[in-house]
Amino acid sequence: MPYRTVQMSPEEILDHAGYRIVRVYKNDDYDQPLEYWMAVENEADGEYEEFDIRELPGYADIKLDDCVNPACRLERLRPLLELACENGTFRRMLGIEPGEERLFFVDVGRISARELTFEVRARTEEQARDKALDMAVNADFSKGREQGNPDYEVMEVRGDS
Repeated sequence: MPYRTVQMSPEEILDHAGYRIVRVYKNDDYDQPLEYWMAVENEADGEYEEFDIRELPGYADIKLDDCVNPACRLERLRPLLELACENGTFRRMLGIEPGEERLFFVDVGRISARELTFEVRARTEEQARDKALDMAVNADFSKGREQGNPDYEVMEVRGDS
């Protein structure tokens, strides 16, 4: 019988402090998630760096023996992953030096509307553009406007250096 292969996004475990943690799968098969392996996304290039969660500092202190399902395990591991996001563990894993992010000022305009300027911290100009556009759409949405297909465009990006 024929079958169809469908590409799927990995299950997101955590999105915290600018890091996105996802599940890793044996042979990239969605039905075979690995128990101890996860991946952190490198925003600069969209690639993932895989890691063994047992190697994170503090893993040995977490009690998982009485967890009978994956949801319980993830809930107990969440504080450990959040700490790794905040304390520089993932930054070092991805090879990002402290201070590598720069401040960008991004002017975003909308057809027949005033221009907005956002201060955005990002590693690249492209990331700054994307973040500013998201901020503009979210600002519209929070004011009760529909979030359909906004006509925003980046007018100018200025770095702080």
